[in-house]
Amino acid sequence: MNIRQRHELRLLAERGEFSLERIAERYGVTLRSVRYDIDELNNRLYGIIEADAIVVRSKIARLKEGVPRNLLMALSSTGSDDFNNEALSQRERVLIIVSMLCWSDDFVTIQEFADTFGVSRATATRDFAKVYSYCEEHGLAIERSRGKGARVVASEQDRRRMFTQAIRDCRATDSSHVGFDPADYTTWFPQKDLERIAAIVRDAERLYHVTLDDTAFEAMVVHIALSIKRRRQGTKIDAPINIDAFLEDSDAHFEMANYILKRIEEELDVKLPEEERYYIEIHMGARSGEVASALANGNVGVEFACISLIATVSHRVGVDLTHDMNLYNRLLQHISSSIYRKKVGLMLENPLRDELLGSYAEHAAIIKEAVSSSILGELTETTPDEIAYILLHFETSIVNSRKAEVRLPNIVVVCSTGFGTAELLAAEVSRVFDVNLIANIPAHQVSSITSDMGIDLVISTVPLQIDIPYVEVRPLLKNEDIANIRRALNEFGFIVDAEVPKANATAATSSAPHGLTSPATADSAEGLMGASLGDLLLGNVRLDKEAHSWQEAVRVSGEPLVESGAIDSGYIDLVVANITELGPYVVISQGVALPHAAGAGHVHRTAMSCVRLAEPVAFGAADRDPVRFVFMLATVDATSHMRALVHLAELLTTPEFMQTLAETDNVQQLMDFVTDFETKNADR
Repeated sequence: MNIRQRHELRLLAERGEFSLERIAERYGVTLRSVRYDIDELNNRLYGIIEADAIVVRSKIARLKEGVPRNLLMALSSTGSDDFNNEALSQRERVLIIVSMLCWSDDFVTIQEFADTFGVSRATATRDFAKVYSYCEEHGLAIERSRGKGARVVASEQDRRRMFTQAIRDCRATDSSHVGFDPADYTTWFPQKDLERIAAIVRDAERLYHVTLDDTAFEAMVVHIALSIKRRRQGTKIDAPINIDAFLEDSDAHFEMANYILKRIEEELDVKLPEEERYYIEIHMGARSGEVASALANGNVGVEFACISLIATVSHRVGVDLTHDMNLYNRLLQHISSSIYRKKVGLMLENPLRDELLGSYAEHAAIIKEAVSSSILGELTETTPDEIAYILLHFETSIVNSRKAEVRLPNIVVVCSTGFGTAELLAAEVSRVFDVNLIANIPAHQVSSITSDMGIDLVISTVPLQIDIPYVEVRPLLKNEDIANIRRALNEFGFIVDAEVPKANATAATSSAPHGLTSPATADSAEGLMGASLGDLLLGNVRLDKEAHSWQEAVRVSGEPLVESGAIDSGYIDLVVANITELGPYVVISQGVALPHAAGAGHVHRTAMSCVRLAEPVAFGAADRDPVRFVFMLATVDATSHMRALVHLAELLTTPEFMQTLAETDNVQQLMDFVTDFETKNADR
């Protein structure tokens, strides 16, 4: 049985039918070839059920009633290494070759691949030319040796990254469904292994109260399946450089990884090495916050970058989003994770990337330019996938800023493509309808929804099997989707077409069922927190101070805070040590630095200084050097500096302020400018 026939069996087992034309197009064969497939499948099944199990009408193959679907699924999982030339396109063969090279340490010859796929040596040679091009395009080194063949020369992380990329690209040729399906990966792994691994990861989620979005869930399962396969083949799994820090940890993610490894050993009879815990935690994103903290030491630099991004985009799109703390929190979480992904070499995939970037092209261009021209362009990857996710957060905030919410029908949104997409879908639904958005959940956790939760309707981007009424829609609503939602709500007695007075937007978190993630609301009742910029700077401004190096500039900027008793000299030493170790992360924009660190006992109260240097100094920050203006920030907690940071970000984009900062000889004039600005923006 070839790969195409196994795929046809899976479709029959899952859906009961498939289109002959779609299969023919998918595999680049004729309709006659697909009909031959059906004849062969009927012959195989005849010996079991003694009748034709599959009938064809109007180019649709259908499974007869009474045929056990579990039998078809079991048959589809057999012979997973049976590659058939007619079943695979050249691109599929190339991607499978890449994935196979990634988990092997040995040389593999062209003849071996020709034999594996049942193709001629000439065809295999042409395939390998494509393999080399694909690997070069994705930065993976291939060693070639006459008489030996080819092998991958790469680190463990690069092997895993490349394997994941090859699988994703191979899957992209078949868009018959979304979400994790073990049957998609039987070319590489036994289906029973995949199903067991998926069950173990779901159990771990429930036990440790960790919710993975569907992309992360799928990546986790496939990663573990690859590790098991490589372990069974005896391939050595290399440890990362900083594995000791992971092995000494004891938090919930560490325990969750331990739990998964123990279950794998018990149920699949494979003992994965200690290093696997690191890679499992990478896929959970357990260290995203810590990585961001290490890069920005207290996250202040990343906080400021997010605040500046919001201010810049707000100005460019003409919608004031600077008050939206939910946008800030979502953006901070995403940027922190993006920094983490870049550090450990993980990829981000956004299945709606092209549609999002096309639908919101103008805003996408604004966001890309703002990210690329700021420090975020160095800390994160600015791939189209990353930009699309940042765009999601902004569009959700923009939609919410133009509407108010009223509690009416209780709605849950289910979306397999990630929480950001679900938030945008939720915002679009509430923009069109008067509804109460209770929660967003990933598709693989839909079983957590029960009929006693007070939910009126589930809006989902994927087919569901639940007792609660649901409407299936596209991730980006079309007119047909809107009509279907309206029809469903009207059927349940909600008059959604009537004009309803809007109340102020409020979060529905109090009624969110246990285990569900409450969606973001348009605004935070608390607004921006912390002291004003003027209060933090009071008495701490110095003009034209001498400094001949960045170290001296940092120490000069800390002197006012030491004199006022806000910090002790140990804080300055800590900042200098961090910049020495981590680089010029404190240079936040052209000519401006924001030295900061995690206080750890050296900060006695939240405060900020402003020092203008007599002559600029270089911090080693490339195009943002040299630095003339240094704002040292010391903070005792996570919120007392937020209002000041927001206002500083806006002031640094105000030409009048920058001119005053550069030219004034009067400290009071500078403070008056800050005070006047904050008075005009007192509501934020």
